[in-house]
Amino acid sequence: LPIFLDIDNKRSMVSIENLSHCIMLLIEKESQGIICPRDKEPVKTTDLFVNLRKEMGKKTWTIKMFNGVLRILKEKIQFVNKLFGSCYYELGEEVVLPEEYDSKRTLEILKNTMKEKRANK
Repeated sequence: LPIFLDIDNKRSMVSIENLSHCIMLLIEKESQGIICPRDKEPVKTTDLFVNLRKEMGKKTWTIKMFNGVLRILKEKIQFVNKLFGSCYYELGEEVVLPEEYDSKRTLEILKNTMKEKRANK
């Protein structure tokens, strides 16, 4: 599928690498409170898809032509909203994360994962 919709949305994610690092720090510090680890920045679904295909050596074209229709469908069909809607949270003052927690960018981790996968073939 070389064509993908160019949608402006935000998705909170946490990679296994960042989650493991955060849990290790929380255990070491014996932290308490509401803990919501996530990667530094929300990710745009289109960027995630395009970068994944790029790391696979495949080109992807993005189009905005159907965004108006998609906007209407997101309101009417829950599945479409789950795929293309925004789903993220901001870190508030009540959220406890260790000072040393410095999550890597999701797309950077994706790129490294794909390189490792290719190297192990």
